[in-house]
Amino acid sequence: MNEEKYEPDERGKYTDRYGNKLSLHQMCCTAPMWTQRKILALEEKLKCLDELNEISHSINTQDNRMTDQPIFIVQKKIKLNCMEGYNEDGHWWIKDGEEETNELRCKRLDLLLENDWREYGNYEKVCYQEHWEFVTACFTEQGCKDFIAIEGHNLGETRIYADGSYRNLEFRKVRDFLKGIEK
Repeated sequence: MNEEKYEPDERGKYTDRYGNKLSLHQMCCTAPMWTQRKILALEEKLKCLDELNEISHSINTQDNRMTDQPIFIVQKKIKLNCMEGYNEDGHWWIKDGEEETNELRCKRLDLLLENDWREYGNYEKVCYQEHWEFVTACFTEQGCKDFIAIEGHNLGETRIYADGSYRNLEFRKVRDFLKGIEK
């Protein structure tokens, strides 16, 4: 296929091979495929620059929680099994490898345990400690909130933690670059 190339004339106007002036719409619709791809790529870059400008504005105006150049971190609460008497935060009951979720049954098993009842059937008491586990990091607190809005249903209990970036030169350089983008 022989694609036409449109060149501007001496006044900077684009014309077809017959000398007819082309509007921007005609140029985009009839332009060669490589030109259309370039236009789409430029539109994507402009959109990306707008998003980077928003991030820059957030970095410059957000509460840094008294932390120098913070990394905002999304964390989720997890429960790790532990031995009874080792600073456990609670316990749950397990039957045949599955956690018991029936609240009434768990209360009954707790009462049996309090009264030194030795027979629990197939149930086993398992103690746990609660810990906060890293999920993702963002440059802004708003980035963390946006992530939780999208992914929070898969995470359970979450929190946003501001951690320091002391001696993390790579992160600090990128963050300083983003801070300087704002118009």
